[in-house]
Amino acid sequence: MIDRRTSLVAVLGSILAISGCLERISNGDTEGVRILSIRIFNEDETDHDVTVAVVDDDGAETYTATQPIEAENMTTLENPVDDPGNYTLKVTINDESVEHSISHNLDPRDKCARATIRLVKTDQIHFDATGYTEC
Repeated sequence: MIDRRTSLVAVLGSILAISGCLERISNGDTEGVRILSIRIFNEDETDHDVTVAVVDDDGAETYTATQPIEAENMTTLENPVDDPGNYTLKVTINDESVEHSISHNLDPRDKCARATIRLVKTDQIHFDATGYTEC
C-alpha cells in the first residue's frame, strides 16, 4: 500500500514535470517563426484555384493570395510575411476551408519555416512544414 507521503511526492513531481514542459512550450512560441515560403502541390487530376491566407494569433489575415494551379503541378509563394509570429495557414478550395497551425510541425527552437500544402486525389489537403534554427 502506498503511504500518504509517497503519494504526495509523486503528485508534486508530476506537477513540476508538467509545468516545466508548459514553460518551455510557451517560451518557444513567444517569438514564433518567419515563413520563408509556402509550396502548393496539386496532385489532383483537375485544375484548382487555391486561396492561401496566413492568419496571426489575433485572427487577422496578414497575407492572402489566390493562385490557379494546374493539375499535377505546383507553385511557390515566396516570403508571404516579413515578421515572425505564430501563424495558421487557411487554405480554401471550392468554397471549403481548412486551417493548420504552422508551429504544430516545428521544434520550439525553429526561427523560420517553409510550409508545404498538398492537394491530394482524395479531395484532402495535407500540411507539412520544415523548420530551420537559422534563417
